[in-house]
Amino acid sequence: MRLVNKEFGVEFQLTENTVLNIVCENRNAFKSMVYDFYSEAKGDDGAWILSDNDEEHCISKRVEVIVNPFSISCNDRKILNAVYKELHDVLEQKYCDAYSEVNSRIFNLIDTVLQNVPYPLVSELSGDIEGLFKLYDVKFDEEYTSLTERIINYIKTSSQVLKKKVYVLVNIKTYLDDNEMKQLYKEAMYSKAYLVILESKDTAKLDEEKKVVLDDDLCIIES
Repeated sequence: MRLVNKEFGVEFQLTENTVLNIVCENRNAFKSMVYDFYSEAKGDDGAWILSDNDEEHCISKRVEVIVNPFSISCNDRKILNAVYKELHDVLEQKYCDAYSEVNSRIFNLIDTVLQNVPYPLVSELSGDIEGLFKLYDVKFDEEYTSLTERIINYIKTSSQVLKKKVYVLVNIKTYLDDNEMKQLYKEAMYSKAYLVILESKDTAKLDEEKKVVLDDDLCIIES
C-alpha cells in the first residue's frame, strides 16, 4: 500500500509485517499531518492519499487514527452498531421464530401493565431487533491490565468488525516502552493491520520498523 501527503510531497510504502515509523521534527508540519489524518478519518478533506495497486482507498473507511490511546474503546458507537447488525443477521437466520415468540410475550405483558394505570397509553409490537441488544446493554468486556492491552484489543476488534486496515498512532512512544511497542507490533501483524507510528521526536529504531525522518527543514532521512 502507498501513503502520500500532497501538502509536503512525501510518499511512504506500507509493507506487510513492517511498521512505518514517521518522525516529523518540523512542528508545523507535524501538526498539519496529524490534523489531516484526523480530519480524513472522520470523512473530511485532507492532504493524505491511501492507495493500493493504483486504486485509491477512502481513508475514513480504511484508516483509524489514535491520538489519545486512553480514550479508545471497543464499545465505540460505530463498532457496537456493526456488531448489533451482525447479531441481527444471526438472530434472523437462526432464531427468528424464538424471537417472535418472546417479543409477542413481552408485548402482551406490557399491554397488561398499561391497563393498571389511569392513563390513555398505547404500545406497538416492535420489530427492532437491534434495539433488543441495546436494551440489554450488549457490549464488549473491557477489563484491561495495561494500556498496551487496551490498544491491542482495539486494533484486533476494529480491524475485524469495521475492516480497518491502517492504524495511525500519534506519539505513542510517549506512553509505551520498547518491549510494549514490540508486543503491539507483534499482535498488529497477527491481525494483518498496517501500523503508522507518527512521532514528533526521534527515538531508537526497533527491528520491526522502517523509519523515515523529516527534519526541521523537511529533508527526508531514511533508515
